[in-house]
This record gives sequence, structure tokens and C-alpha cells, in this order.
Amino acid sequence: MEEDCCATQLIYGDGKFNAGGLDRFVKEVKLAECGISYGVVAIVGPQSSGKSALQNHLFTTQFANSRRSQTTNGIWIAKCVGIEPCTIAMDLEGADGRERGQDDTFKVQSTLFALAVSDIVLINIKGYSFFADGMLEKKLTWQEAYLKWSISEREIPLLETFFQVVMSFGIPRKTTLLFVIHDNAKPPFQHWHPGLRKFILNLLFSTALEKIWNEVPKPQAHKSTRFSDLFSEEVVVMSSYEEKEKFKEEVAQLRQRLSPGMLFAGYRRGLVPASGFSFSAQQIWKVIKENKDLDLPAHKVMVATVRCEEIANQIFNQLTYDTGWLALKEAVQTGPVQGFGQRLSSILSTYISKYDTEAIYFDSGAWYSKRQLLESKALDFVYPAHTTMLGHVRSKALEDFKVRLEQSLNEGRGFASYVRICTHSSMLEFDKGCADAALQQANWDASRVREKLQRDVDAHASYICSAKLLELIFNYEKQLSISLTGPVKSLLVTGGKDTWASIRKLLNHETEVAISKFSTVVADFELDKATIAKMLQHLRDYSRFSTVLNYDSDTTLRVWTGKEDITSITKDARSASMKFLSVMAAIRLDEKPDNIEKVLFSSLMDGAVIVSSSQDREIGASVDPLASSNWEEVSAKNTLITPVQCQSLWRQFKVETENSVTQAISSHVMAATGRCEGIANQKFSQLIFDEDWLALEEAVQIGPVQGFGKRLSSILSNYLSKYDTEATIYFDEGARNSKRQLLESKALDFVYPAYTTMLGHVRSKALKDFKVRLEQSLNKGRGFATYVCICTHSSMLEFDKGCADAAVIQANWDASRVREKLQRDIDAHASSVCSAKLSELNVNYEQQLSASLTGPVKTLLESGGKDTWASIRKLLNRETEVAISEFSTVVADFELDEATIAEMLQHLRDYSRNVVEKKAREEARKIMIHMKDRFSTVFNYDSDSTLRVWTGKEDITSITKDARSASMKLLSVMAAIRLDEKPDHIEKVLFSSLMDGDVTVSSSQDREIGASVDPLASSNWEEVSSKNTLITPVQCQSLWRQFIAEIENSVTQAISAHVMAATARFEEIAIQKFSQLILDEDWLALEEAVQIGPVQGFGKRLSSILSTYLSKYDTEATIYFDEGARNSKRQLLESKALDFVYPAYTTMLGHVHSKALVDFKVRLEQSLNKGEGFTLSVRTCTQSSILEFDKGCADVAIQQANWDASRVREKLQRDIDAHESSICSAKLLELNFNYERQLSASLTGPVEALLETGGKDTWGSIRKLLNRETEVAISKFSIAISDFELDKETIAKMLQHLRDYSRNVVEKVAREEATKIMIHMKDRFFRVFNCDSDSMPRVWTEKEDIRSITKDARSAALNLLSIMAAIRLDEKSDNIEKVLFSSLMDETVTVSSSQDRRIGASAYLLASSTWEEVSSKDILITPVQCKSLWGEFKTETESSVTEAILAQVYFITSFVWI
Repeated sequence: MEEDCCATQLIYGDGKFNAGGLDRFVKEVKLAECGISYGVVAIVGPQSSGKSALQNHLFTTQFANSRRSQTTNGIWIAKCVGIEPCTIAMDLEGADGRERGQDDTFKVQSTLFALAVSDIVLINIKGYSFFADGMLEKKLTWQEAYLKWSISEREIPLLETFFQVVMSFGIPRKTTLLFVIHDNAKPPFQHWHPGLRKFILNLLFSTALEKIWNEVPKPQAHKSTRFSDLFSEEVVVMSSYEEKEKFKEEVAQLRQRLSPGMLFAGYRRGLVPASGFSFSAQQIWKVIKENKDLDLPAHKVMVATVRCEEIANQIFNQLTYDTGWLALKEAVQTGPVQGFGQRLSSILSTYISKYDTEAIYFDSGAWYSKRQLLESKALDFVYPAHTTMLGHVRSKALEDFKVRLEQSLNEGRGFASYVRICTHSSMLEFDKGCADAALQQANWDASRVREKLQRDVDAHASYICSAKLLELIFNYEKQLSISLTGPVKSLLVTGGKDTWASIRKLLNHETEVAISKFSTVVADFELDKATIAKMLQHLRDYSRFSTVLNYDSDTTLRVWTGKEDITSITKDARSASMKFLSVMAAIRLDEKPDNIEKVLFSSLMDGAVIVSSSQDREIGASVDPLASSNWEEVSAKNTLITPVQCQSLWRQFKVETENSVTQAISSHVMAATGRCEGIANQKFSQLIFDEDWLALEEAVQIGPVQGFGKRLSSILSNYLSKYDTEATIYFDEGARNSKRQLLESKALDFVYPAYTTMLGHVRSKALKDFKVRLEQSLNKGRGFATYVCICTHSSMLEFDKGCADAAVIQANWDASRVREKLQRDIDAHASSVCSAKLSELNVNYEQQLSASLTGPVKTLLESGGKDTWASIRKLLNRETEVAISEFSTVVADFELDEATIAEMLQHLRDYSRNVVEKKAREEARKIMIHMKDRFSTVFNYDSDSTLRVWTGKEDITSITKDARSASMKLLSVMAAIRLDEKPDHIEKVLFSSLMDGDVTVSSSQDREIGASVDPLASSNWEEVSSKNTLITPVQCQSLWRQFIAEIENSVTQAISAHVMAATARFEEIAIQKFSQLILDEDWLALEEAVQIGPVQGFGKRLSSILSTYLSKYDTEATIYFDEGARNSKRQLLESKALDFVYPAYTTMLGHVHSKALVDFKVRLEQSLNKGEGFTLSVRTCTQSSILEFDKGCADVAIQQANWDASRVREKLQRDIDAHESSICSAKLLELNFNYERQLSASLTGPVEALLETGGKDTWGSIRKLLNRETEVAISKFSIAISDFELDKETIAKMLQHLRDYSRNVVEKVAREEATKIMIHMKDRFFRVFNCDSDSMPRVWTEKEDIRSITKDARSAALNLLSIMAAIRLDEKSDNIEKVLFSSLMDETVTVSSSQDRRIGASAYLLASSTWEEVSSKDILITPVQCKSLWGEFKTETESSVTEAILAQVYFITSFVWI
């Protein structure tokens, strides 16, 4: 299926932006998925120039097109089909459409829009038709016509708009301008080589564009900017649409160039990512339509901010409904979740990564800012779940602490030490849980929860410690009670004489035993000494008091049922103790009466105490008796306890026995307390898992819940009522109420986090509503302060209503802190908005002042009139008062204090003055530009503002003086700020010091300034303060000198104006002659001929052609124009012509070089064939070839050029040397080969013969032969190579090579003969055995001694084997023959077929593989091989010996028979 281009109108003809259409386009082409891998190509050009048609062919789009009238209205976009990455084509309305008349607003706006969003701008140009007519009518050469046409007047306004837009609005990236030229006429260069055509087109367009660029007015920031700094241009020539095949081929080539290299060749860091393209395009067009300055970098930041915020909000919304998060949140409400932190971190990382993926290509600052905001918002959202998780971790750690401590105490371990161990374990467990719950993205501090856990652990440990100590005390009290009750009862029943003495003894013994055991046990609790001492004293007191308090009159242990009169019993017990105190107060061994008991009872016991049943012992109330340190009737030595001590002891006794009394009173309450506590714990557990509570808790985590307080109060009331129902009937009211209060407090603590969460929702909603109401109010233009109060009041009422709705009946929780927080947030937001609004207001009025002052002040300063500063002061006062009046009215709504308003108004006054001063300083920094502009205006234009034409009639001196005076006037105006109406003499000083009467414009004029320089030697003006000085006197002097130097060129140009026409005309003639030279028939013929081969008289012919065209130039130019310009252009023409013909010259030199080299080779070969000496032949041939080359160079030389052929000559010399070296090597190799062959022939045959004969001195003969033949060859070879004039070392090497070769020949022959040793041995044997000394065949008569003949024959064969066994060319002696004979030959030869062939005692010498005196390289046949060969030899010759013997026997038998 063919891909759709999705053509869409982006901007309508009336300037309306099609936002909906663009959004649909972005979705259809999936542009948002491209990141920054996309490009935009826009096309502009005159109406009906084929822009749409070109794009349809180039990008496979479907833009409507027409050749006659306007088709494209506004701006259209489409996807370029088949180009990756994604490319958007943009088609703009024709730049010169008749439909818009003279209104060029849309043209400028659309051009700016195209530049702002495009990577490449195609400029479509159509114009060959009138080009051809121009050539015919005006009879111009095509070069002249194309220079005039290259960019016609029709395209110049469009390009000027481009340039002005770029400079005015600061497009941040370099734009590629691709000029596409096409028409139905055939251009004159259509058959030219493509490279030359591209070069000429780019050259002409570059010249034309630079000219337009230089003529466009430029702002100060771009005065020195070059065209190439902001643009890169390329030119493409295309055929007419009618030439379909050729046009399609050229379109395909252009399409290839555009994808993707050119699109992505430029700077792309500031590019808006594809997902923000729609929003960016809308905002750019909005700013352009509102006629605001387009600051693209700021715009991109704004786009990035908006898009990143949208993406962040979208990602956050996805996070809130993420199934993983919802499951995790639900799970953590129920209990602790393993891996909570990792799971939640993973969820957050996923969404942060999604944000990065979608927003990474936007501005880094905006991306990072919104990323931080998203992360912060997400962390705030999940924080409640994290705190809940920490609560679970804390609860689990506390519960584990309790369990461990209980288990430890049950095992009987030491209390204090195990509290420490359990605490440490629980804290480690908590830290581990915190680490598991920690998020990678957050650095939340769990120290407060940890501190709470530590407090809870300490509280529980303290509680358990107190309980255990109470239990321990109770046990020891019980033990004392048991150990004392029975014995005391028995003693009292018996009533012996020493009853109380026995009781005292028993009491002391049992008390000390209990205290000793108690001290040991209580040591595990590690209590301080004071506490332990107090507890021990309590046991002592208990043991004494309990004997009376805890036993009735029948000495039976009391059981507190509630029927007892505890008050009366307590009084009796105390009386008994008092009685005991009176007994112990003194020693009564003398039976003297005393009143100690009476005094004690009267002083210390309350009410009437009956001591005896028969007497009335009512004691008085006097305390005085106990104030003494002695008893009246008792001497000091018998006093045991003084009255004062008795009083102190009684007080201590009452305090320490109070606990026992209290225990007795509250014993009947204990059962009720335990039961009530059980019911309360049961109801609290049911509350925790109540479905209504769980639903309410989950709902409040998500958001505010209507009727929260009522629903929660109902749940709490339900469980408190259940407690009352079960506890009221049975138990003590005090205990019941206490446990009910504890249950209620515990339940309220449990639900308090949900209540605080609800309050947070109420606060957030109230704050959000405040912000919305305030923003709506401010958008309606209402008074700020009034509506802040109204909105604050409404939000606080809303918060109070929400608090009332969230209030729980059972609790009196205070929401004032949250209310105060809300009030602070509202105040902070109101303050922030107030500051922002005041800043915005201030900025608006500053902008208003800046706009109303900057332009007029700049105009007044640039005009430099007489009353410039008076006009500026008037303007400043008027605009400032207008702005202050309006600002005062507006700022009244903020109800600020008078001092603040006065400060702001003063700020505006100061700002307006600063604007003027700043503008004055800016213009002062550009004073040189203004002075030159003023000079140029006066100098180059007459009084009618008509451009001057320098005909020579003008008084240049007078005009120059007037122009300088105008510039001096401007300098005096700009020298200082004059806003205070103080008079000064700056203008007078400047004119008197810097201006002189006569201005000479001659090139040799004297530029020294007249007047005294002293007034300008200062850095300050007399009447002006330093802060108001813009240009100091010294700077004025320096500027004036610089100004004079810089305008000198203009004056000089005026003087030399008549030279300009001549220069232009000379250039035209030079180009014309050069063009004629290029197409000259003689030149073309000469160029073609020289490509084929050398041309005789080349230099003369080419010089003649060049002289012809130079003479033509001289003929046309000499008569009329300036000699300097004429000579300059003539030199340029000559240089250009020589550059043009230089390739032909170098080709010709190549031919001369080739011919000289070939001739050298031929001559050298001929000379060597004649037998002439090599070196002499080389020198002769080289000299001839170099002379021939020099002659050829002289023939090629051109009169007009002094070209150097030395490099070619050096190359020829190198080539000759290389060939000479090659031939020399070949000849030497050939000579060497010949002598080697000669040596081989002279040595091989004789050596073979000598070896075969096997004479006595065979190897001596061989050595003699070798030396003789080698020396003969070396002698001849030395004579032969002397012609080559080689160095001694090379000759020595070659001679040594021949010697080595001759030796190798001999060795080679010896080795070959050694391989045939068996044949030679048998031949030698048969020659001796079968022939006599006269070489006649033997007849085996009875006279022949076969044994002797056989031995001789074998000796001859063995002698041959000894000769062949080794090479003996070094005259070294050896024992090979002796060894062989001694080892293989014996005196007796047995010819029997069964003879014993074993060798004698010396046979071991042939067991080696080497000969003792011979090196291994010279061995031909080893001893072992000799032994083997000899055995084989004897076997093969044995038959011949046998035949000889048989023949002799036959001969003898025949003779005997005859």
C-alpha cells in the first residue's frame, strides 16, 4: 500500500494557524516518535515558479500546483514519502503574489516562520526565457548577460527579506540556502562539463549574494557579520518540466543529496524534539503575528518548559493509577511488605525513565527542573505509604523486643544484660527494616521513628523491671510472712519469760536471711545503691510490721475480703509497734519506773489509745517531751533511742508501712482490673480489623472523605459501648473507668494518623481553592489586597468546616497547628503572588517607559540638533509623569504603605532616567558609527537629499568641512549627559581644538589638528560631573583622529571616482577576451593536437595565440582609460590565460620528456650492440638525450611566461639513471652467466674422466685443473667488467662468486660420480680381470693365476672406491684408502661359494658414518656405505670369477683329453 503524504494546510491565507490540522498531521505521520531525528525543508520563491510541482516530484507530496495563477495560499506541510528519517516538506505562498498587492506583511511573517523551523530553505528561481531574449536584443555575450541576470530584480526583495529577518531576530542555527534554477529555455552552458558548470554558477551566485548582503542595512550587532557566518549556499541547475526524463533524473539526484546528509549536517542541539513541534510551531507563529521580537532560544526554553510539565503531569497521573503501586499500597496498609523499598523504587524509576525518554531532547534546564519537580511530587505522593511501612517495622521491632525479653526472663537470665541484648537486636532489626523500606530516589530520615522505638523499648523495659521488682518484693514479703508467722504465733501462745527476746532473735535471723538472698537476686537488675538500700530497709520494716498487721487475734493470716475494718486494724498494728518502740527506747535493768510509753503515745499517736483494758490512758497532745535528747527518768548510759530519734523513726515507720496498708485496701480491686483490661484489649483488637475502619482508612489515604469525623466517631462509640456492656455489671467502678479510659486513649492513638491525613487533605484543598479563587479574581482585574482578604477568609472558613467534619466526638484534638500552617501557606502564596504581580507591574511600566523613551531618545541623539538635550529632558519628564500617574492608580489596589509606594515611584523615576542615560551611553559607544553616518549623509548627498555624482565641479574641500562639522556637532552632543539643564562649553572647546579652517583632500594632505590641545588633555569636562561624562576630552581627541583616518577613504573615493568606470570596463574587456580565448579555434586545435602527441613549434604557436588576445585587449583599452587600471587588468587577464593554458604546456613537456627517454634507450641499445664500452655509451647517450630535452623545452617555451621545466628535466634524469641501472644489472648478470657456463664446460668432462680413471693422484690433478681453469676465467672476466667502472668491492664480490662457482661445479660432478660408484667399480674390475696388460682379452689357460688376477681387479675397484669416498680439494691428507684396504682386502681370496666373507680385526673402522680426517660436507660415501657397497660389489663379481675358473678347468680337461 502506497504511503500517504498527509498534505495539510498549516497556516491559512488570513494568517490563522490550523492547530487541529497540525495535531492530526503529527498523529498520522507518527512524528512524536522521532525524537530529534526529523528535518524540515521549506521552499520559497516567486508565484507560479513551480514550487509545489518541484516538491511533488522531489518528495512525492501532493501539493496543488498551477503554472498560471496562485495555487498555494498560506503555508502547507506534508510528509516526504520514502525519506528516512522523517522529513517534513513546507510549501509557502508565492513571495510576489498579485493577490496581496503592496502588502508584504504576510511575506515577511511566512519567511520568518520558514527560517525559524526549517533546516534547509529551497529558493526556486525561474528565468531563462528572458535571459535568451536579453542576449538577442542587447547583443551581449552570455557571460555579460548571466552576470546581470544571475539573481534578477524579481528575487532580490525576497533575499533582502531573508537577510533582514535573520539579522533582526537572531535565528540560532546556520541555514542552508539551496537555489534551484529551471526553465524551458536552454542555457548556454548545458553542454559544459558538470564540474565547470557548478563552479561558474556557485561563483556567480556567491558574488551576487555577497553584493545583496553588503547593501542590506544591518543593525549594529551584525555590522561585521559576513554572509557565510549565517548562510551556506548551493546552486542546482535543473531542466524544464517538459523534458520529463531528464527532469526526473535530476530530481532523483537532488533527492539523494537531501537525504539525509544535508538535513542533519548542521547544528541540532537547539532543535525542538518532534513531540514538541506542534506546540513550538504554534508559539512561533503567535509571536510573529503579535509582532514581538522573536528570541528563539527563549522560545525553545518556553516550549521545553510547557512540554516537560505536560509530560511530567501525564507520568504522575499514570503513577497514581499504576497497578503495582496500588497493590503495594494496599499490602502495606495490612502489614509490613518484604522488599517494599526496592519495589517502590523500581516503580518510581520506571516512571522517571519514561519521563526521561519523552523529554530528554528538550532544553536541558527545563527538562531537569521538571524532572526534579516530578520526582519531588511522586515522593510526596508515596510518603504516607513509606511512613506506614516504617510504623509496621517499628511495631514489629517493639513486639519482637517484648517477646525476646519475656523468653529470656522465663529462662531465668539476668534482667539488665538481656534488656541490652534484646534492645540491640530490636534496633538492628529496625535498621534492617528501614534499609529494606528505603527508596533510592529519597533520602528520608527515619531517626524520629527510631527514637520513638527507643523510647517505647525503654518504657517497656522500665515497666517490666518495676513489675519484676514488685513481684520479687512480694515473694520475699510472702516468704518472710511464712517464716515469721508460725514461730511468732508459737512464742506468743507459750508466753514465756523471754518471749519478745526470742521473737527479736527470730525476727533478726529471718530478716537477714531474706535480705541476703534478695540482695543476690536484685543484683541482676543493676540498680543504684540507694535504691537497693531502700528496698532492703523496706523488707526489714515489713518483717516487723507484718507480724501485727497481717495476723488477727487468733494469729491467723488475714484474708482481705472487704469485711475487715482496715482503719481499726491499722491503728492496732501501729499501737503494737509503738509499744515495741517504748520497750526498745531504754535499758530497764534497775526496775525503775519511767513514762517513756506514755510520752510516746501522747506525742505520736492520734486520738485516744487504750493501752490497758482496765485503765484510761488517754494521752495529751503535747509534743515538747520529744524535743529532748534524753528521757527524764533514764540516765544517758541506759538510753538506747533518744526522744528525738523516736520521733524521726516513727515518721519513717509510717511512710514505709503505708504500702502494706495500701495493698490491703486495693486487693479486692485487682480481679476487676485484670478482667477489665482483658475486655479492653479484646475490643481494641476487634477495632483494628473492623471493615468499616479499614475502608475509611484506605479512602482517606486517597483523598478527603466526607463525614470522616462522624463515621470514625461512630466506629469508636460502637466499641466503647461494647466494653461498657461487658464490664459495667460485674466489676469495680474505679477499675472499670480506668481501663475504659485506657481503651479510649489507645484507640484514639491508633486512628490519629488517619485524622492527621484527613486534616492534610482539608488543608491542601483549602490552599488550592485559595490559589484558584485568587487567580480568578486577579484575572477579572479586581483589587489585589481586598480579594486576598476575601479569598483568605473563604479558605479559612472552608478549612474550619472541614475540621469540624473531620472532628471525632471522643477526642478533643487541636487542629490549630494545621490551621496556622494553612494560614502561613496562604500568606506565603499571597506574598509570592503580590511580589510577582508587583514585579510584573513594575516590569510592564519599565517596558512602557523603555519603549516610550528609547526610540525617541535614540532619534534625538542621532539627529544631533541644537536643542537635543532640552528635547530629551522634556520627553523624559512627560513620559515619566504619565507612567507614574498610571502606576499610582494601579498600585493603590495592593494597599501598600506609603513608604513602599514612594520607594516604587522613585524607582520608576530613577529607571526612566537610567533608560535615557543607558541609551545615551549605548549611542555614545556607537559614536564613531553615528559620526561616519552623519559624515556620509552630508558628504554623499546634496541639499536636496540627492545622491552626489562626482563630476569634478563640486567644491570637495567645502563639502568635506561641512560634513566634518556636522560630525563634530554630533560628537559634542554625545560627549556628556545633560539632564540637569547646566550650561557647558563642550561644543566650543571641541571646535576650537579639533577643527581648522582649511580642509585639504589631497592624498598628501596634512592631517595634524590645529588649535591648542591643552583643553582636551583632561579626562573630565569642567562643567560636567564624571558620572555624566560619556566621552572624555582625551577620548574625543582620540575618536576624532580615528574618525579622520576612517573617512579618508570616502574622500579618496570621491577624488578617484573617475577611475571606477575604467576599472569596470577593463574587467569586462578582460573577461570577454578570456572567453574568446577559451573558444578560439587555433587554441582548441592546438589543445587537441597536444593531447595526441608532441606538436612542433608548440610554444611559438601558443605564444602567438596569447599575443593576439593580449593585443586585442590593448587595442580596445589603451585609447580610452587609466594606465594603472589597464595594466592591472591586463596582468590579471594574462595570468588567467596562462593558468588556463598551463595544463596543455605540462602535457607538451610530458611528450618531450617521453621522447627523450625513448631516444636514450634506443641509442644505448645500439651502442651496446656495437660492442662499445658500457659506461662510455651511457654517458654519451645521456648527454644526447638531455640536449634533446633542452631543445624541446626551448621549442615549448611561451614568450609570456617564465615557466620552469627543471622539475621535468630532473625527472628525465632520474628515469635515465633508473634505465641505466636496469641495463647494467642485466648485462652483468648475462656476463656472469656466460663465464659460469664456460667454467662448467671446461671442468665437468675432465673431472669426470679423472674420477673414472682413478689414478694415483686423481684429486691432485683435479685441484690443478680447477685452479688453472678458474684463474683463466677470472682473468677474462676482470677484463670484461672493466668497461662498467664498478667499485673494487663489487668486483671482488663478483670474482669470488666465480671461484665459488667453479669449486661447486667440481663438487657437483664428484657427487654425481659417487652415485655411480658401483658401475665404475665393476667396470674397473672387469677391465683388469678380463684383459691382460696389453688390454687383450684373457684366455683362461692353465698359465693364468686367477686368484692373483682377481685380487688385482678387486684392488683396482677398491682403489676407485677410496678415491670416490670423499672430496679432496683442500690438499689435506687422509687414511681412507689404507682403512678400506686393511678392512676389506685380505691376502687369501677364497672363491668357493661357501667361503667365509667376514672381515678381519680392523673391520670396526667401517662402522662409523664419518671419516676421521674429512669434514662431513666433503664426505661422498661414508665408511658404512663403503662396507655395504663392497659386499654388494663382491657378490655381483663373484659369478665372473667362477666362470673364469670353470673356463680354465674346461681348458685343462680338454687339453688332457686331447
